[in-house]
Amino acid sequence: MKFMTRPMTRPPTAAAEPGWLGAWWLVALIPVILHFAFLARYAVNIPKWDDHALRNFLVDYNQTDSWGEKISLIFAQHNEHRIAFDRLVTLIVYQLTGEINFVWLMFIGSFSLLGILAIFYQLIRQSSLPGYFFLPLPWLLLTLQHQENTFWGMASLQNFSVVFFLIFSVFLLSKTPERAFVLGCFLAIMAVFTSGNGVLVWPMGAGLLLLQKRWKGLIYWIILAGLTSLIYFFNYQKPPGNPPTPNGDAWLYLKGFLGFIGSVADWQPEATERFVLPVLAGLLLLVGAAYFSVKSLLKTPWLRGGADVSDYFVLGVLVFVIASAAVVTVGRIGFGDWILLTSRVKIYSAVLLLTLVIAVLREIPVRRQKVGFQLVLFGAILFNGWTTFLEFGEVIFHRQDRISQLFIWKYGHRDGQQRRPMPAYDRVTFPYQAPALFYDQNGNRSEVKQGKISRFSIDSLYQNEVALTIGNRSYIKSGGPDAGAYVQLRSDSLTLLFPTRQHRNRSRRSLLSGGGYFAPGFTATIPKTDAPDGSYEVRILTTDGQTRTEYPTSWSVILRHNPSNKLPKNW
Repeated sequence: MKFMTRPMTRPPTAAAEPGWLGAWWLVALIPVILHFAFLARYAVNIPKWDDHALRNFLVDYNQTDSWGEKISLIFAQHNEHRIAFDRLVTLIVYQLTGEINFVWLMFIGSFSLLGILAIFYQLIRQSSLPGYFFLPLPWLLLTLQHQENTFWGMASLQNFSVVFFLIFSVFLLSKTPERAFVLGCFLAIMAVFTSGNGVLVWPMGAGLLLLQKRWKGLIYWIILAGLTSLIYFFNYQKPPGNPPTPNGDAWLYLKGFLGFIGSVADWQPEATERFVLPVLAGLLLLVGAAYFSVKSLLKTPWLRGGADVSDYFVLGVLVFVIASAAVVTVGRIGFGDWILLTSRVKIYSAVLLLTLVIAVLREIPVRRQKVGFQLVLFGAILFNGWTTFLEFGEVIFHRQDRISQLFIWKYGHRDGQQRRPMPAYDRVTFPYQAPALFYDQNGNRSEVKQGKISRFSIDSLYQNEVALTIGNRSYIKSGGPDAGAYVQLRSDSLTLLFPTRQHRNRSRRSLLSGGGYFAPGFTATIPKTDAPDGSYEVRILTTDGQTRTEYPTSWSVILRHNPSNKLPKNW
């Protein structure tokens, strides 16, 4: 089969690279090393939220001998998605290691980020741009803004990989060789069965083929889209946990849409006007996307002609991100507009930014390319450093949140006053080895006896309908990923553990003079849905990551919550 309707052209030779950039790839390697160094240090092999869906899948998969049921389990619906890719990777890890390791899933998901960078590198090489224009891209993409995906096994596989598969498919559809088209079709299928918004690959790919007047390819693409859609929507049910979509507030949707697009500028997460910067950035990026989309359209064979791989790729990626923003806004805004600025969706804004950076650099006259490149590189390094500063505390918090949850699974239940350890999972049906942590060794425990020393100081404690909030203004956190203060809620039958957010040092003078990242004091916000109704003694556990000390406080609380707040699931 032949799908070529226009001759292949060799791109013009890239401009010579400046001498001082002979080792430019070493500079590009720095953010890659930092990304995986953070991952190696702060990732922890403890499942989070939807990770339990992979647990359920693996248990069910191992308990059936029917290949029909096994295949059905792989393609079963998860929320609004078909996460076959996540499940297949989970099976591979299980077969290789004999157990499921969620840190492995995080690393495999992060490799998709490297794949995204490789695609942009190939795009630069096949265009007239100097190769060193790739240099700012790792600094813009590999940031801690994506920390929630990075340190969450299932989300890393799903949210990073669907973007990789989809833009790789777009890149291949922008080329004319038959083998590129076939591989592009395969990657489109992978995108569809990785995340729900992967289905956007079909209309977008059809548009690219139509613009290129590749009629045979378009016919095969439509047939493949129909077949995969039949599989995807077979027995499909609306997710039971999705809230109804709000009606009648156009500004809410517009704010969420622009905020999603510009979420790379979410630099004031604690501000009451948090959406201002993302909305402004989203408006700027949307205008840029519209400009370069029209420019690419005008160069297609239907109009002026002369479009190359870069034109089609830029157009395809811009349309994908904008369409994803619209779909996610409509589908998720019922949870609250804040969800459109969460870490897990910022990958789309980042990819849009990378695409526009390449599009802008293409527009710069050759004589000014070096200056434009230097400005972009300087801005990319600043951006990476600033987002790392903003998100580092969240990385620590999310790790300690997982550690707290594992404590509850293992030691939370008690018979009267006698603690009864409870394994996190049954290793017979689900082979998972929980990591050994500071609370697993009784010999490392130093329990402060009431009356022998003063109680731990709690400066504020209050609760509303949804959460209990506890504050301290003096505790100083020691170094280490697990070190810090944790809140214990203890009843006759339960001991629950919750992380705290250590206060961040906000003094410019202190930071410039070598002050630490964290300041004295912490705040703990405990959702009431995370603790059964009852009366609890409030205690504080502190640790340096090796030993722990448990302090009594002067506080006790009675918790009541509305069980209807818990969202139903289809997994």
